[in-house]
Amino acid sequence: LRHVPDLVDAARPLVDVYTGRQDWERAEAMLDIVVRELSGHAAVQHDGALARELCQQLYRRGYVCDKLGNREKAFESFEQAYQLDATHLPTLEGFGHLLVQMGRFEQALKVLQSILIHHRDDLTDMEVVEVYWQLGDIHGRMGQQDRADNHYLKALDLDPGHEPSLRARVALLQAAGRHAEAAEALQRLLEVLDGEERFKVALELGRVARERLNDPYRAIDAYQSAHKLEPDSLDVMDALYVLYRETKQPQKAAELLERMLAEPTLTAEPQKAKRVWFALGEIARDDLSDLARAVAAFNAALDLDFRFVDAFSALESLLGNAGKWKELEESYTRMLQRLPKSDDTHGARMSLWRALGDLYRQALKHPEGALMAYKVVAAGLPDDTAVQETYAELAAAAPGNEEEATRAYRRAIGGTQTPGKVANALMVLAASRKDYDSAWLAAQVSSALLGDAGDGEREILAKLAPYAKKREAAQGQLTDRLWHEHLLHPHARGPLAEILALLYTQAGQLYAVPFDRYAVNPKKHRIDVAGAQEYQLHHHRSVARMFAMEAVELYSPFLVATRERLAKRSAEPAPEPMVNVELLHTHPVSLKVGGKFFGEAGQKEVQYLLGRALALLRPELVLSQRLAPERLEAVVQAALSLAAPGYRITANPQAVEAERQALGRVLTEPARAALSRAARAYLPRASPADVRGYAEAAELSALRAGVLAAGELEPVKRMVQGETGVAFRVQVKTKLRELMVFALSEDLRALRDAVGTSVEVQLRR
Repeated sequence: LRHVPDLVDAARPLVDVYTGRQDWERAEAMLDIVVRELSGHAAVQHDGALARELCQQLYRRGYVCDKLGNREKAFESFEQAYQLDATHLPTLEGFGHLLVQMGRFEQALKVLQSILIHHRDDLTDMEVVEVYWQLGDIHGRMGQQDRADNHYLKALDLDPGHEPSLRARVALLQAAGRHAEAAEALQRLLEVLDGEERFKVALELGRVARERLNDPYRAIDAYQSAHKLEPDSLDVMDALYVLYRETKQPQKAAELLERMLAEPTLTAEPQKAKRVWFALGEIARDDLSDLARAVAAFNAALDLDFRFVDAFSALESLLGNAGKWKELEESYTRMLQRLPKSDDTHGARMSLWRALGDLYRQALKHPEGALMAYKVVAAGLPDDTAVQETYAELAAAAPGNEEEATRAYRRAIGGTQTPGKVANALMVLAASRKDYDSAWLAAQVSSALLGDAGDGEREILAKLAPYAKKREAAQGQLTDRLWHEHLLHPHARGPLAEILALLYTQAGQLYAVPFDRYAVNPKKHRIDVAGAQEYQLHHHRSVARMFAMEAVELYSPFLVATRERLAKRSAEPAPEPMVNVELLHTHPVSLKVGGKFFGEAGQKEVQYLLGRALALLRPELVLSQRLAPERLEAVVQAALSLAAPGYRITANPQAVEAERQALGRVLTEPARAALSRAARAYLPRASPADVRGYAEAAELSALRAGVLAAGELEPVKRMVQGETGVAFRVQVKTKLRELMVFALSEDLRALRDAVGTSVEVQLRR
């Protein structure tokens, strides 16, 4: 190049070589030489041929710079070429393309319009179509949708199958909400495409027809086109099945669902497959009236997922409404076989057994099957009152199941809405088994507590009253086992009861109250119960002996003063005329009785009062009466913190710490070890309301003891109705309910047998 006289002639062929090799950098260097030499030629302004040559080389440099990504230099080159010749077609095409890329839409429009103005006749129809499409694209980017659409239409007038224009117009129309026109454009686009792109457009046309135009038949045509292209597409078949249902073509919908279910891809996804089976069942049930096909489909869904509640509900309703009881029985049985025996399926299994029992009981009239099913449910749902009552009724009607019926009725009594019915049933069952004591107690419940005595109850009470009279005096004593297993309320048993009993026996002195606080002089006011002649103290001896609590000391300033007056050693009035039976929280605990107690003439009332009071002196219960609820909570938490160092305190920290220090000083090592064992058993099931609930359970335990001591319910009911005021934590209504439950329970039956007060009838041989 240094030695040739004309650089342009030398560089021009190198441009062609480098461009052909796509060696854009060297091509750019050669073009820079050519453009520089041509631009510096003096005649370029006057020589048309030279100007056209420069324009051509500027265009080529713009093209090469665009390839190199140097848009600024490309723009400069194209602009210079455009200024030299605003009609040069290659320049117009290249410059217009670059302007669009740079977002200089106004200039791009001017350049592209120049192509149409100056070269319309020189362009092929396809080239014109491309220009119109580009113009439409630019107007669309500028937000001029109407102008854009106009240019797309011009392009499509020349080439109805021009894909870019059709796609652009679809997007424009959908954005403008012109869905009917968009569907037409999609239809035209569908006709020009093949393969995967055609499949995608068919899906879009189906979606627009269904969702935007509410035209299910047009949507069906579109999805059918997609289905032909990809017969295995689950999404397409799913959309088609829905449309077939909407257009009342159930047979086609069912066939399509069955085809879906034959696809391995669906079989590999049970959660999707179950939904397809369910849909098939719905069509067979609702549209084809094909019960067998529906049952098979719902069962297939459940085979895939036994937790599919909708499928089982549909199956159950279908067979029940059709009166297909045997098939329904088979379905329940099959469902029970599907369910694993685990905690998380327990509720479902019990519901199935219950439904099966109701089916046997109500539809199939198969009492043996109903009894079998409800036996399972009763064992699995011991706290479900309705289940227990139903099972009890079934068992009572089947000879040989009286014991089972009795136990079920007893489990139901606490929550039943028909206590009179349950009490009567228990009485009848007891009488049939010659369990006269249970019959006696059940008849009393109906008569005394419920006021609902019928002829049967009155007959039982009349016939057994003489035998009950003979067994009033207890012959035996309660053991600790009987206390723990039968007499204490269920909520006053277990590890917490053990903890409280241990705290009382080991640290009761910490919470003791001196005698003078009760206006009692131990030496002066102690009553020698063994030698006392008073009517009420005779009953005290018998009740204390039955409860094995003869060692409990009894004090009575009232009785001492009364005796002195009777002996004419004093004329002073007896103190405490309104005191009944009072707990003395001395150490050890004791009782005080006053004028109201000695004024009580009813034997059963006195026995109830004594039984109730003595029970509250049991080690398990005494602290619940001695300490206020807040302090009792603090004491229990202090004991637990000693036994379990990681225990989290929830009560007042200062109060708990004070109790903890006091306990730490008096608890022996053996006591600490016993406390740790009880705490380990208690803490896994502990809840914040335990201690307060235990205090109420203690009062109910005292009620149970009073019932055992009195033996009759009518006087006990009167006494309970009078137990009002701050001294009683439990409402009268609750205590009367507990009185009924306890009177009908196996607990009271076992206790009366143990102490010898149960009613017995000696039959003549």
